[in-house]
Amino acid sequence: MMRVGKFRLVVLIALLLLTGIIVGYAYLNGNLSINGDAVVQKNTWDVRFTTITTVKNDGEVTTQPTVSDNTNLVFGVKLNKPGDSYILNVVVENRGSIDAMISGTPVISGLEDMASYLDYSVTYSDKTPITDKNLLKKNSTDTIRVELHYKENITEADIAGLSESDVTKVLRLSVKYVQADSSAVQRPKIPCKKALTLHTETCERTSDGCIAKGYANGDTITYGHTNGTSLVNGQSGGYALDCDVSGNGDYERFYYVSDLYTGTENGVDQFDSDYAVLIYHKNIGTAVAYNSANENWHGPVTLLSSLPTRSTWANENINLKSTSRTIYTEKGTTSTDGGTIENPFNYTGAVARLLTAQEINKSCNITVGSRTTGELDSCEYLMEDSYYSKTSGCSGGHCYYWLETPYASGSYSAWLVDGSTRFVNYARVKYAYGVRQAVEILKSNIFLE
Repeated sequence: MMRVGKFRLVVLIALLLLTGIIVGYAYLNGNLSINGDAVVQKNTWDVRFTTITTVKNDGEVTTQPTVSDNTNLVFGVKLNKPGDSYILNVVVENRGSIDAMISGTPVISGLEDMASYLDYSVTYSDKTPITDKNLLKKNSTDTIRVELHYKENITEADIAGLSESDVTKVLRLSVKYVQADSSAVQRPKIPCKKALTLHTETCERTSDGCIAKGYANGDTITYGHTNGTSLVNGQSGGYALDCDVSGNGDYERFYYVSDLYTGTENGVDQFDSDYAVLIYHKNIGTAVAYNSANENWHGPVTLLSSLPTRSTWANENINLKSTSRTIYTEKGTTSTDGGTIENPFNYTGAVARLLTAQEINKSCNITVGSRTTGELDSCEYLMEDSYYSKTSGCSGGHCYYWLETPYASGSYSAWLVDGSTRFVNYARVKYAYGVRQAVEILKSNIFLE
């Protein structure tokens, strides 16, 4: 008879951050006379553990995670039953004046006889592997993730060596950093991750917008969700994500809208399921015309300079699949009453674009063009920081934002998100409205745990 529920696995972990210098560096504070004076600056080596965060704890913590001597992390946890997990993150910070890199890969000792009932992993916090030569630049940080799992589907044979008393194990993790040399490599960082908190705003209106949706003045509006561990086209719209567009560890809020719209064939919209289209949570810059020439079949030529470029968004994982795009009307056609759309449209230099009507259709289960009041109620996330909640704080046209999509039944209009009426409206392309950038991210580069 199985009695696995009676066994408790007490795991005491000692994590040692080994730091050393294999490649030596000069330590001189005088002058070297070589046909002149050369000063070699004093350098410092300081790689250490800092902040500890518990991600998941199904067991009982017997020793609170602490850092001692800057390089040792120790904790104790009691895993009481199969299926229990304990996960923590620890920040490793390079406070010195020398770039560091990983030497070898993390090594855990003490697991030799536990493989049948304990799973573990040591990765970066976004679950990318820690590999030899990974660079940790001076004045920068990385976060290491340690996971312990008491296996759920274990058998009698797996626990044959256990008694009914606690099983205590002391494990030791060694992560070794050395001075970086020319072989150091910058690890690829996942650009987007599941948000930890959701954005909120106060409904400030007395009519229309959030009031018409059913809020009272002063009520709190919560935008987006974090449901599930995958992005499903047409079902996960509004999933809140934080993306590191700058590449320096500063995350900003985006929302998953839909998979990447690639065109309409025989009346059916086509999507690339490898890519997620995300929309920023607010407008950028100032209000600007879609096309100041007041012709909608040329595309959004005037506002191109308002979109972020690599100089402003340095993370190379934030990019468009292709900067050369075909622009479609809300009907999936490539012409308006003004003429044939000049395709392909070139987003050269930009790392973001405008959202399409088809991507909103998929996310909100609507048909852009009906101009039905309240059709965006199921997609409140599209109306954050707009006239949906505000009567002030965003001026004039800046409270709306353009879509990429020109209006098929006209020659001088394009579509935009209107938070006051809560539907997708159209306006003359010569008028100035907001710009809210959309990005195309490989789903494999989005961390949802």
